[in-house]
Amino acid sequence: MANVDRAAGLLPTRHGAGGTPSRFGAYEIASALAQDLFAGDPVVLTGVGRRITIATAGDANLITGVFAGCRYVDANGEVQFRPRWPTGTVATGITPGEDPEALVYDDPGQEFIIQVSGGAGLVVADVGQMGNFVAGAGNAFTGRSAFQFDQTTLAGASKQLRILGLLRGPDNAYGQFAKARVLINNHSYGSLASAGV
Repeated sequence: MANVDRAAGLLPTRHGAGGTPSRFGAYEIASALAQDLFAGDPVVLTGVGRRITIATAGDANLITGVFAGCRYVDANGEVQFRPRWPTGTVATGITPGEDPEALVYDDPGQEFIIQVSGGAGLVVADVGQMGNFVAGAGNAFTGRSAFQFDQTTLAGASKQLRILGLLRGPDNAYGQFAKARVLINNHSYGSLASAGV
């Protein structure tokens, strides 16, 4: 069976400790932030309050969580709830004087599903390994991310994501474009991944 090439960033699934999955926290986006943010993009704190920006791929680079969407009042005074933050959007928060709000899956125990890049895709020996993500251009129509797990970065203990296993299902198999279950290994709030799976 050939897997479909359909990168969609990091999609929340079950929580490693049980309980309610897909828990998120509220963060801020600077008005006119010159970056596109798509649902499923990994994000990180900017160092200014709870403002976020897109995470950078690479060993030891932290991830605060995964962007789920945003709420803001646009320049026309209309309240918006979107899965995407379009670059350069001038907006305020729902409450006057506040920044636009970003919802972020920020729990270190949250598991995600992500497509694995590279010609080999995901093989059995990759389970338990760590690697970084690779950025992709998100879809402006759906608001979905196109980030993938970078299969070429496997090995080492300082990578951003840890592979927990193959996503089980009739339309997913080991190989190219496989969808894998992962944990954030380099998490701003600590990690369950580094303790083993």
